[in-house]
This record gives sequence, structure tokens and C-alpha cells, in this order.
Amino acid sequence: MPTIHNSNHASSNPILNELAIADLIFVMKELITVVYSENELLTRGVPAALSDYAEQKDHLTDRFGDLSRGVLTSCSQELSDDEDLREQIVATGQMLKSLTQENMRLLRGAMDATRRRINSVMTAIQAEQGKQGTYSANGKITAANFIDRQTSYKA
Repeated sequence: MPTIHNSNHASSNPILNELAIADLIFVMKELITVVYSENELLTRGVPAALSDYAEQKDHLTDRFGDLSRGVLTSCSQELSDDEDLREQIVATGQMLKSLTQENMRLLRGAMDATRRRINSVMTAIQAEQGKQGTYSANGKITAANFIDRQTSYKA
């Protein structure tokens, strides 16, 4: 769909302006869908790293930024003339903002959970390193390691 690249050309062409506004609304709705889907996964505890939504969000966010700047610059007449259109854009923007805020909260929680898991693993590794090794100084297997691991082997 055409986007606004030259504000002087777009402001003189109401058809291009309407297409740009429609494209902006479409991108906003697509971004809502992607953020909502990612929020659903994060709510279920799926790690953010397993989500394939980050690239989609980045792409749509870039398009949203470009389109919104162009629409605000070039489509003021269409926006001021059509109250329903303004209300639709505002309502869609509010929904997007709310979902994005929830997304940020969920991503922070997922990062905190990942940090806790990493810290637990690191603590376990450090505790394991503190134990006597499997082999003694002369290269023989030590009985303490077998007993610690609750096996029936004896040195």
C-alpha cells in the first residue's frame, strides 16, 4: 500500500492521504494482533526468546512510526473533517498503548524469571565446584564422590 514519503505531494492528493490513513490503521491493528499474541504466550509462561514476535513487532513498529509521522504531517485536513476517523484512530491507539504497556510488564517479568533461573544454575555450579573432585591428587577415584551421589560403588 502506498505510504507518505513526500509530505508536499501527499498533502495535495486526498486519495493518497486516505490510503496512508487506512495503511496506518491497518498497521496499528496488525501490531495489536502481534502484541496481544505475544502477551498470551508470556502470560502462559513461554519464554520470550521462544517467541517469534520480536521481529514482527520491530517491523510493524517502524512502519507505524513512519506512517504516523506522515499522517500527522500531511493528513490534517482529512483528520479534522472526519470525527469518526479521528475517534477510530484514537481508540485504536489507546488499545495499542494499553497492550504495549502490558507487553513491557510481561517482558520484564520474563527477564526476571530468566535471571532467577540463571542465578540458580550458577549457584548450583558454584556449589558443585566447591565439592571435592571425582579424582584424588594421585588420580584415583574417591569414595566420597560415590557416596555423595548415592551410588553403591566403592573405591
